[in-house]
Amino acid sequence: MIRAFFAIPVSHQDGMRIRSLLSPITEVLGQSVRWVPMSHWHLTLDFLGNLPQNSIEKIQTLLTPMMREIAPFTLEIQKIAGFPGKHARILVAHVVSNSSLDFLFTQLNEINAAVGIPQETRSWKPHITLAKFHAPHPAYQPVALHDFSLQARELVLFESRPDAEGSHYVVLKKILF
Repeated sequence: MIRAFFAIPVSHQDGMRIRSLLSPITEVLGQSVRWVPMSHWHLTLDFLGNLPQNSIEKIQTLLTPMMREIAPFTLEIQKIAGFPGKHARILVAHVVSNSSLDFLFTQLNEINAAVGIPQETRSWKPHITLAKFHAPHPAYQPVALHDFSLQARELVLFESRPDAEGSHYVVLKKILF
């Protein structure tokens, strides 16, 4: 079984831009958070769960033709705050949904349906996980952003392999927009 998910990775350059905004929060939170390594920052589009190898192969076959319609697009970051609220257990960059992101999400759901993966029933709230809180954590002020955006240039099908430090991500398929 392969634990897999679809994501848009955050480029190193965009990650450095996000990191530069975190100092007011890091000063307050100190050791009460475990920061996700910047190399792991991504916007999860769909967590597929544990799948057999043949399902992964079907997904990879269906993925390329469906993604030809997608061009690079902009992801607007609204704020850096807890998820889903101020007293949540994770700190995220909240992403504003847009037509390109919604189209991509819909296309991935169609691939899932074709492979027999159940549809997600919860509402999707696009975000990039930056840190996980150790309970309890001090109060902090969320960072509101204006005109802050990232470029979505690729979709990646990742395998997530849990290890002692969290998870190790392995690229199974990458498609450039």
